[in-house]
Amino acid sequence: MKKLFFLFLVCFVVIVHADIPRKKQVLILHSYSQEYSWTKLQHKGFVESLNKSFPFPVDVSVEYLDTKRLKLSDAYQEFFLRYLQEKYQGYIPDAIYVTDDNALKFWLNHQNKLFSLTPIFFSGVNNLSLASSLDSVRYIGVYETKDIKPNVELIRQFSPQSHDIWIVGDASTTYKSIEEDIKKNIFEFPNYTFHFLSSDKIDEIISKLPSTPKSFVLLTTIGGWCDEKGMNLTPKESIQRLKQNPHLILCSMEDSYIVGGVIGGFVTSGTEQGTKTAELMERYFRGEPLQNIRSVTKSPNIYMFDNQALIQARLILSEYTARNSVMLHKEKNFFETHQQKILNMLFFFFILVMVFLIIVYFISLEKKRQYYELKLQWNTLSDKYSKIHAVLTALEEEFEIGYWEYIPKEEKFLFSQGLLAIFKADDSIESDREAFFSLIYSYDREIVKDAFFELIETLCSKMISHNIVCEDGTLIKVRHTLISFIDDQSDKKRIIGMVQVINE
Repeated sequence: MKKLFFLFLVCFVVIVHADIPRKKQVLILHSYSQEYSWTKLQHKGFVESLNKSFPFPVDVSVEYLDTKRLKLSDAYQEFFLRYLQEKYQGYIPDAIYVTDDNALKFWLNHQNKLFSLTPIFFSGVNNLSLASSLDSVRYIGVYETKDIKPNVELIRQFSPQSHDIWIVGDASTTYKSIEEDIKKNIFEFPNYTFHFLSSDKIDEIISKLPSTPKSFVLLTTIGGWCDEKGMNLTPKESIQRLKQNPHLILCSMEDSYIVGGVIGGFVTSGTEQGTKTAELMERYFRGEPLQNIRSVTKSPNIYMFDNQALIQARLILSEYTARNSVMLHKEKNFFETHQQKILNMLFFFFILVMVFLIIVYFISLEKKRQYYELKLQWNTLSDKYSKIHAVLTALEEEFEIGYWEYIPKEEKFLFSQGLLAIFKADDSIESDREAFFSLIYSYDREIVKDAFFELIETLCSKMISHNIVCEDGTLIKVRHTLISFIDDQSDKKRIIGMVQVINE
């Protein structure tokens, strides 16, 4: 018995343990630093989307190559590989997420030296040629392309007379991929001259930018710019340096650069990149085979603008573009300005409504209670009436008596069952008084009528002995007592007659 119980306990523990979902392990490798805005947007979009949509726990470990500050040299890659091997001994991730070209390049260079069987999901990769060369079963992700066409159309809307566009970047591997892709599409705009400026030194870029009014500059990727001392600049610092030239209108091809007066444009979205990659990984975690999951080659780009920068530059968006855009620093409408007050008022109104409903609820309960009490009283009275009626019916049968009631205003008789039994008639004689009088023996009829009409005119009582003729022709002698009075409750005059058989 003990062995059987122990075996049952072991099976129960195994079944329960099998039903508990194992926590998913995800290793993330970012190309840039944790403070780089593009990286932060991708990371946030990925983690929030995965945690929100995937029902089981996800444990995330994060590493940063920081290649905006450091070159991805062979020596640095070897150092970083040893660092990962040492740090993640015994760690087996369920999936790896890498962002941007350098992180993917690092993993491709060392794919057989660390987590060789783990699938790799990526985002923000600009090198579209990899779509045909990567192992599509192990490498799945979202590509990033800077779309030049919508941005040229925007510049045409802003300034039809402008025909020069400066495209600037930091000369990084990512920039080179972007420049190559843009050059494949500019042939569609023969009326424009495109000036490509790239360098890791911002001063070289600034020195080559125009000083003519309304010069449009498209920012591609600028995270690798350094100052004259070789110190890496943040995108915000770089934009501040560019804005010292008042003639430049800075547009962006990336959402993380829309700061410090950059008007925006048709941009790559770090948040969308991370979100779309999380969706691909979630499909894998839910059991979909990797060979069925395809990379997203069409970059999930969006229109995004800084409303204040547009106003300062005196630029107006078309209605269609504005309607389909994400607007930053937009002027608040009435609701947005007074949102807290409105919400407080709505909350107060909600409380009042709730109090009102509670009061109505309790009133309704009280009404129901009163209704059920009245119903109980009515049932009690009805029961008493039924009993009294039964007693009266029994007395009428025993003593051969009956009674009637007449209401002059309604001109209708009401007969008791005992009286109907005496008259040997049905209740059809209640229809009118003539039907009643027709039952009085002809020689006595006038006496009864005189007494009846006297009671209608006055309040009095009469006692008469007379004969009645039953419907079957039988002649019966009765004592007839008539009384007239005013009903206090209804304020109606009533005449009541009591009939008793006295044949004997």
